[in-house]
Amino acid sequence: YANCGEPPLHHFMCDQRVATAGRKAIFEELLLRTEIKTSVLTNLMARERWDLFFAVYGDAHCAAHQLWPARENGKLVSSVDGLSEPWEPLRRLYVKIDEGIGALVADAGRDADIILFTSHGVGFYLGGPQLLPEI
Repeated sequence: YANCGEPPLHHFMCDQRVATAGRKAIFEELLLRTEIKTSVLTNLMARERWDLFFAVYGDAHCAAHQLWPARENGKLVSSVDGLSEPWEPLRRLYVKIDEGIGALVADAGRDADIILFTSHGVGFYLGGPQLLPEI
């Protein structure tokens, strides 16, 4: 991180940070952490030609747990103070991550093979235990 700065949340688990600093702080820190991560990764990629370059943006996972809109009186509201649009925190972070991925793909060059993998997403748990008979 010498050239780009140490990212916020580096020494914190997402849930702990929300408990101590609140959702607005973690939202701002996730945006900044994503920017710093992109800078670190693009700087690292530029140092040499890579046979394999692997990067992870795990920030969306934390955001999905902590920045998902709340429901008040049957209406979705932002979980972040000062933001009126319920999906704005997630949307802004996802855009920042997309920009980072775009920068990495561009820097990889036209000859690079790119594999982009996303996790399971956010939704109902369908892990399979419900398929087993009751014990």
